[in-house]
Amino acid sequence: MYSMVINYIRQRIEISDEELEEGLRYSVFKKYTKGKYIIRIGEYCRFIGFINKGLMVTTTIDIHQPFSTSKKAIFPF
Repeated sequence: MYSMVINYIRQRIEISDEELEEGLRYSVFKKYTKGKYIIRIGEYCRFIGFINKGLMVTTTIDIHQPFSTSKKAIFPF
């Protein structure tokens, strides 16, 4: 379940199995189906996420310019 996250971390830092296990104890695995929102307008993002499969599309709305939006597709590593 966490193999891709573990590989990502180990590519960037040197960490013992015990330290990694301790850190992962605070993580939660969540699965989102197509079309589900991860965060909605007005909510604060208080997490770090890793995409194992698929892609995520973000939309930013500029409240100072009517009818102005931008979309970005974020692809997994």
